[in-house]
Amino acid sequence: MTLLKADVINFIYDQPKQSTMAIFSQLKKNISENLILDFGLRYDYRQVQGGEQYRKILFEAISPKLNFYFKPNKNVQYHLSVNRGFRAPSISELFLQYESNYGLQYRGNSQLQPEFMTAIELGIAKFETQQQTWFWNLFYNYYSNMIDFVYTIPVESINRTDVEGYGLELGSELANPFNLGDITFSYSYLKMMDIQNSGPILYRPAHKAKISLTKKLSLMNISFLLRYKSTQQYEDFLSNDHPIVNNTVRFPVKTLPELFLFDLKLSKIFSSFEIELSIKNIFNQDYVLIQNYPMPGITWHINFSKTINE
Repeated sequence: MTLLKADVINFIYDQPKQSTMAIFSQLKKNISENLILDFGLRYDYRQVQGGEQYRKILFEAISPKLNFYFKPNKNVQYHLSVNRGFRAPSISELFLQYESNYGLQYRGNSQLQPEFMTAIELGIAKFETQQQTWFWNLFYNYYSNMIDFVYTIPVESINRTDVEGYGLELGSELANPFNLGDITFSYSYLKMMDIQNSGPILYRPAHKAKISLTKKLSLMNISFLLRYKSTQQYEDFLSNDHPIVNNTVRFPVKTLPELFLFDLKLSKIFSSFEIELSIKNIFNQDYVLIQNYPMPGITWHINFSKTINE
């Protein structure tokens, strides 16, 4: 259970506060030698209030989850899951009001409704040998009253009535193929659509991928990591060209370029000591994940650790 109070919020509210509680129960049962049932229930409770003179707003829900795991042999496992998700709006989404350093105004929306999601997933994991594993998942998500930021004047969160998302995830782990080192790969595809066509869904790249190579040498361990994100849409809230449609300011929709980032990690163990050097964005690439918010260039991090034997 969590209790929260906030002071730096919309000035019309004296001190918004929030109480949150969640209870979860789970049952896992072997139906047969090869089939496992996993059933769970979660209860969420959130009470928010803009101040002592405002009414309390209550959000609560019971969310079930149902998973089946089928393992016909030791080398493969299938799973099917159907889950219900719930998210209540936060204090900031309900009551926040401020102006950013570049003049964009943010305003809370006290009329927000909680977000519900129904998720269906089908997947397989295969263990060819101890040196090779792979997996893939197909998923479909349906959102009711999805809470999403809309860039208008002022910026505020809204409920999108009907949103669909579907895609796939796949990956593999290979232990030292061709003596190259340990390789890990993952890829995901996501397609999201607003069924009511009430505006673009921003900052959702369709493609993401990661690939890492870890090589154990006599002097040290060395790891390379490549991260990729495809293009993603955003609304240019700094543009002076923003027409008004149905009494709502509309900023032009633009596209952030695709992104490739490279990281490097070196580590060495000396008796009970380990030293690790991590270098992020080794090519010092300029990039943003959100419009006009530059991310760090090359960054260095050194970590020392010692194992203490009892």
